[in-house]
Amino acid sequence: DRLAAGIETVGISNFVTFLENTQDYRRDLRRVEYGDERDPAMRAHLEKISPLNNVDKIKIPLLIVQGENDPRVPVTESRQIVAGIAAEYEPQQLVGRLVVVVANLAPAKLMGVESNGMVLAASVDGKPVLLQPEADVPPGTLIR
Repeated sequence: DRLAAGIETVGISNFVTFLENTQDYRRDLRRVEYGDERDPAMRAHLEKISPLNNVDKIKIPLLIVQGENDPRVPVTESRQIVAGIAAEYEPQQLVGRLVVVVANLAPAKLMGVESNGMVLAASVDGKPVLLQPEADVPPGTLIR
C-alpha cells in the first residue's frame, strides 16, 4: 500500500523459459543460482514462483524496461509479462482510446499475434487496466 508504481528492469518473468532461452555460455551458471529446469520437481517449483504465474498480485502500475540485446535476460522475458494484457481486451475496445505504448521494440510473435510494442497497464483485482494520460498527448511524445 505504500508504493505508487514499480519499474522492472531486465527481470525474469518465467524461470523456466529464462533458463531455456538464456545463452548457452550463461545457462549453467544460472541453473546453479536458480535451479535446474530439466528436473521435473524443480521445474514445477520454478513455474510456481515465476512472476508470470503470479501477475495477479501486481497491484500498482509497472513499467517494464528491457534492452533488445541485453545478455543478462532474454528480451522474451519482458514480452511474456506484457502478453498477459491481451487476455482482457479485444482489439475493438482499444479503438479511440488514448493509451501509453512503448513502441521501440523489435516485432515479436506473442500468443500467436505479431506485436510491435507494449501497452502500459496496471493490475486491479487481478485484471489489467490500461493506463491513460490525463491529457491529449501527441504521438511520439517521450515517456519520462
